[in-house]
Amino acid sequence: MLHLLLLAYLFKLSNFYILIDVKSNEELILSGPKYQGIYLFNVKSGDVKKISEGNAFRLALSPKGDKILYVDYNRIKLLDFDGSEKVIAEHSEKVGFPVWIDDSLLAYTFDGVIQLVDTLGNLKGSIDGVRSYYIDYSPEAKLFAFQEDDQIYLIDWNGNRKKITDDGIFFAPLFSPDGRFVTYNEISKGIFLYDIESGENVFVSKGNNPSWSPDGSLLIFNISQDNGYDIVSSEIYVYSVSEKFVKKITNTKNVSELRPIFSPDGKRVYFCTPEGGLGYVNFGKFFR
Repeated sequence: MLHLLLLAYLFKLSNFYILIDVKSNEELILSGPKYQGIYLFNVKSGDVKKISEGNAFRLALSPKGDKILYVDYNRIKLLDFDGSEKVIAEHSEKVGFPVWIDDSLLAYTFDGVIQLVDTLGNLKGSIDGVRSYYIDYSPEAKLFAFQEDDQIYLIDWNGNRKKITDDGIFFAPLFSPDGRFVTYNEISKGIFLYDIESGENVFVSKGNNPSWSPDGSLLIFNISQDNGYDIVSSEIYVYSVSEKFVKKITNTKNVSELRPIFSPDGKRVYFCTPEGGLGYVNFGKFFR
């Protein structure tokens, strides 16, 4: 059981950034205000490199961590970390946010269909019956999760759908690394966890921005308070899937931690702040 509250460390940065993802133990993917621009931040050197003018909202990092997919309204773009990018899918209207199936195949939604496209832009297949811009995929479970009409569904490669929520307004499904669980949010209650094997839904906690530890044993998230306009405080909490307990791991009066994400080795948790700052807590040695 975790007993210690951890000290938050802040990086010294001159601009406003939002933490989007963690590329490696020492590299973070960032965006600017309103998710404009895609940046790579080196934790050791403190260098920030802009690699695209694109919108970073719900971008997708490849399984190998060497490429990024992002949406440019009606186009899906593939971005390398050297800044080169290309359009690999284009439609007449807005497309859904892409996810990786593997390092050579991706999926996104358009006009009620999951489109399956390789990194050269060749259409490889489709799955009907998904009216959503937001999907996730688990290669272990071989399932897609998506939100449609404020509910969460699973769908397999044959198009078989299963609704996993009931009363409420639900969003942002996210598979665990092992494919056994799906976490999602309810707009007024907070974070839930669905067990694919048992079919059980479990309430985790109030809060937002859940993300998984690399081994899938923990969920990390923030619980925030606001004054109706601005966030006035926010702390990081962790949930143990096996032991089913929630524990607060930060208690910082002067730092409001948002969007916590584990490093790949599980030893750090990175976060951003409402003021556009970035920081971390040293996590692994206290918990394991």
